[in-house]
Amino acid sequence: MITSVNNILKNRDGRQLFQAGTSLFPCSAYHCDIHDFISGDIAPHWHPEMEIFYLEEGCVTLSLIDQEVRLQAGDGYFVNVNVLHGIICESESPCRYRSIVFDPALLSGAPGSAFDLLYLHPFMEQGAGFYPLSDAVISSYFVEAFHACEKEIYGYEFIVREALSHILLILKNNQTVTLKKTLYQQEQRMKQMLSWIDEHYQESISVKEIAAIGGISVRECQRSFASFLHISPMRYVLKYRIAKAAELLLTQDFTITEIAYQCGFESSSYFTKEFKMMMHMTPRQFRQKYFI
Repeated sequence: MITSVNNILKNRDGRQLFQAGTSLFPCSAYHCDIHDFISGDIAPHWHPEMEIFYLEEGCVTLSLIDQEVRLQAGDGYFVNVNVLHGIICESESPCRYRSIVFDPALLSGAPGSAFDLLYLHPFMEQGAGFYPLSDAVISSYFVEAFHACEKEIYGYEFIVREALSHILLILKNNQTVTLKKTLYQQEQRMKQMLSWIDEHYQESISVKEIAAIGGISVRECQRSFASFLHISPMRYVLKYRIAKAAELLLTQDFTITEIAYQCGFESSSYFTKEFKMMMHMTPRQFRQKYFI
């Protein structure tokens, strides 16, 4: 089965909140347009699963803690476990993608097995956080796995596991040097600050408080946000609150004033003003247009 999503739900630690597939087969395939996400982009997030992504249409920028990667239609990437990443659309035309997100246990099998100790565990711990995918063989294996998830014929789980195993083995064999996940401390610091915002966005927040969570100065906090997210810490807080408010507008019957206060805005008029600037419509218009 192929899934379409329009929001990234996260737990109180900031990790993406979802289960890849089921406990019986922990793998999910997605076919989405990033423009359909509530925020118009894929907010920074991380998850304990591995992810393979191919862009079908449009142009996007993949943001990692230490680099930005511009992707055109046909480009792909592999993201290792627990790597902080987000995606921004760079074109007004559709930015459609296909991805497969899977628990490493799907390939490693039982803890302590040869697959676990010789391949998966070293790859997760010592491999790079990100791999661009330009190999046609990898692309063909991805298509094979994706189509198997789409059709779900009897025994498709074997096809998916075999194809993903081939991809992982190719990436591991082509790794010329042993790499550690880039700038681990900076990534962990950013995760701590984003997680804290996720937990406290309903309250009054200052840059000083955000910086304190990361154990850094206000200036370093501003530099970190500008480097990774290209916005100030408080601008990120505002975007986060708007996204949360949009989610409530579509899923709850609270009044607009109630939603404004629940999402940390000091007044409904200020909330409406900022919502309109970011979403190009008022909260009421947004609810009327998208509420089902």
